[in-house]
Amino acid sequence: MWFKSSSTTPAVAAISFCLIGGTVPASADLIYDNGGPDGVAGLGGGEGFEIADDFVLKGGPGWLVDGMSISYIWGDGAGLGLAGDFLLEVYADDAGGGPGTIISSQVVGLDSESLTGAEFFGRPEIRMSIKFAPVELAADTTYWIAMTHLDAPQNGFFLSSHSEQNGDIVGSELYFRFPKFGFPDWTPGSQFFGEAHDYSFALQGEVIPAPCPWDLDDNGVVGATDLLLLLTYYGMSCDDCPFDFDGDGNVGATDLLALLVNWGPCP
Repeated sequence: MWFKSSSTTPAVAAISFCLIGGTVPASADLIYDNGGPDGVAGLGGGEGFEIADDFVLKGGPGWLVDGMSISYIWGDGAGLGLAGDFLLEVYADDAGGGPGTIISSQVVGLDSESLTGAEFFGRPEIRMSIKFAPVELAADTTYWIAMTHLDAPQNGFFLSSHSEQNGDIVGSELYFRFPKFGFPDWTPGSQFFGEAHDYSFALQGEVIPAPCPWDLDDNGVVGATDLLLLLTYYGMSCDDCPFDFDGDGNVGATDLLALLVNWGPCP
């Protein structure tokens, strides 16, 4: 189902939520923003409707993604506290178009929500932040993220961030699947909506810390305390212990040498 903005409020029933770019909480690091909605269209509708869009995280050794900024609207114009649970999934881009191998699948709830004061299609926009178990993703790599509302029978309409009309699709257009309407597999959105769209979302997370196994006391520096800890266990056999850097089952000369070679601040 697809609807477009006009000068009058369209008759849209049972709208449940819309993904939207925006500011994530101040304590979070914004690592990707697909842009805000352009007010052109709402996308989706019906139990089981799932929409996915692609993204690329730039730079760094990799990322721990653990949050998403999204917004939604309700068909009855209700306020806060109605969002319920969502299925959040992350996919690899290895299918030759659209989501491929699934990387993470989690049922998530709200971390926080608030009214923004804006309206879309005559309904108040509600901004929410979702937290989830960290997903480790590489930089400069395309992935897909998808959201599905789990609290049936509420219909879900996603606001688009870009449309083919203004020519600024980011990466690939969104894909969808909707078994109830005969689309059990991931399908380009334009085959259902008549034109290509992105949906709006922002991701939060942090750079994966560079490994520093020689920092045994976790103070950011390989130093005297770490050396003392290793020497305390020098010569001992151990199975998967933090002092056995070379993994041979013993704390010995090669482990001592590795610590000394990496002496000083962790990278």
